[in-house]
Amino acid sequence: MDFLPKASCPKCKGPVTFVQVMSIVTPYQSIDCTTCGEMLFLVHRTELLIISILTSLLVMAGGSIAYSNRWMSAPALYGTALVYVVITELAMTTIIVKKNALVIRKNK
Repeated sequence: MDFLPKASCPKCKGPVTFVQVMSIVTPYQSIDCTTCGEMLFLVHRTELLIISILTSLLVMAGGSIAYSNRWMSAPALYGTALVYVVITELAMTTIIVKKNALVIRKNK
């Protein structure tokens, strides 16, 4: 998948793939650098958690309004919500990768 952007490890500058970053877009998770073995975390974990919560509330409120006003059927609503969440996930991962917003946990 050469069309996806790649990040790099802050310590060794080793490659970190888009899919690896996507696996830690859920806040407060980490991945290991395949080159040096350091644990990599997201820089703005709390902000990402807030964005995740607001996105879920937006999807829930929008879905409830659309369903109660009979603008969409249930299957169409589920499909629309799925597409919205997937696009949001891909967009957030792309932003994180392009900014290379990864850090190493500092040992005290």
